[in-house]
Amino acid sequence: MSTRKLHGVAGSRAIRSLWAIEEVGVPYEQVAAHFIEDSKKPEYLVVNPNGRIPALVDGDLVIFESMAINLHLARTYGAGLYPTDPDDLARTEQWSVWAISEIEPYQMAIVVQKVFTPEEKRSERSSRAEKRSRGPWRCSMLHSLTETTCSVTRSRLPTSM
Repeated sequence: MSTRKLHGVAGSRAIRSLWAIEEVGVPYEQVAAHFIEDSKKPEYLVVNPNGRIPALVDGDLVIFESMAINLHLARTYGAGLYPTDPDDLARTEQWSVWAISEIEPYQMAIVVQKVFTPEEKRSERSSRAEKRSRGPWRCSMLHSLTETTCSVTRSRLPTSM
């Protein structure tokens, strides 16, 4: 069995790292840790004391935060996903950070409104956020790792968690 364990569920930010670990093609075990209940349990807090998912245990390395996990996976196992040219690396990091800092806040507003807020209490904030999170990004010009981050970030508008 693999020494890699990826903690998290697809209906969360862990989807980025699940996608990335599939892209690099290394064996792993998915530990289905839900972001509400499981991430606060004492056995999980040993893995990530912040009580957030995802987290990756890769041999002796324990790392959390989906983007950090993805960068580690691409750098360590993803020949072709992680740029070797310093300029390409800078652009990859730029667009990866951009995706999680500029698109994700809008998507979290959508998630809160569509998943956690009763329909009669929903606001227009969700539809405004949806429009802003979809438009006119040029992810097709990006490096493979960044494309994965952008694609997962943009496409993950959950209908259920």
